[in-house]
Amino acid sequence: GASIGIAMFPDDGESSEHLMKNADAAMYQAKALGRNRYCFFEPAIEARLRSEMELFTALRQAIENEQFQLHYQPIVPLSDALGSYGEALLRWPGGGSQASPGLFIPFAEQHGLIEDIGHFVLHAACRFVARSIEQGQPQSISINLSARQLAMSDLPDILSQAVMQHGIPAAAIELELTESSLIQNLTAISHTLTRLRQAGFRLAIDDFGAGYSSLNYLVELPVDKVKIDQRFIWSLFNSPRNQAVVKAILSLARSIGIQTVAEGVETAEQLAFLQAHGCHYVQGYYLARPMNEQDYLVFQALAQNKSPA
Repeated sequence: GASIGIAMFPDDGESSEHLMKNADAAMYQAKALGRNRYCFFEPAIEARLRSEMELFTALRQAIENEQFQLHYQPIVPLSDALGSYGEALLRWPGGGSQASPGLFIPFAEQHGLIEDIGHFVLHAACRFVARSIEQGQPQSISINLSARQLAMSDLPDILSQAVMQHGIPAAAIELELTESSLIQNLTAISHTLTRLRQAGFRLAIDDFGAGYSSLNYLVELPVDKVKIDQRFIWSLFNSPRNQAVVKAILSLARSIGIQTVAEGVETAEQLAFLQAHGCHYVQGYYLARPMNEQDYLVFQALAQNKSPA
């Protein structure tokens, strides 16, 4: 098979260099559309490539200058026997129109920048946990791992060295894994997760139920929690079938000793349903939005009926 980019003289360039540049851009467009096809150059292709290059450059500068921040969203227990914790969420204050995590994080993963961003998130979260311990209000935080990070054979060593460097227990960090990242090489990932579990880290499957191998992951992987995909929670009262699916996930997880977290809780009715059917934790705008470090500590202190540190 072949991916072919075509540029036409004189509309797409009047010099060989310009024609080759635009033909090359069209070839990358052919690859992006699924490969094994041809694509004619269009001005929109050049504009898209220019935009991608600007985003790549801006992300590199943000990484080098540590322009990212972490905000934290509380994950609230529905039982007094469980401790509360929070999820670290990446923010890019200087990113302008490109600052949406849904835009720049997939782009960073696609263009080889996600390892550096993951390094920032890991150490920023560890520093926060260390500060919370010093203030007498120890916190546990979950962070997301990308597919590229999971593919790294030395990931357990990297994570273990990070928590040792900051003087915090590995159990204070929970690692969230998306189903899309697990599908690539389940055998190798299972070995990596076993090593992480042995090192003391807690493991959770994010967006559970969205993929076709969800149940297989519960059997094959040493996970502590599943986070029910927020789309199930949003559509909870659209039909009895949606409720049946959520109840089945809660019942199955409980029967095999795995805790559950419901994402995207936005109404009192959703919260009441989840509590009635044995969900362990809830997360969503109904309870708290992502917030900065100090506001998060105040929220957790109030939630635990303590004075803020």
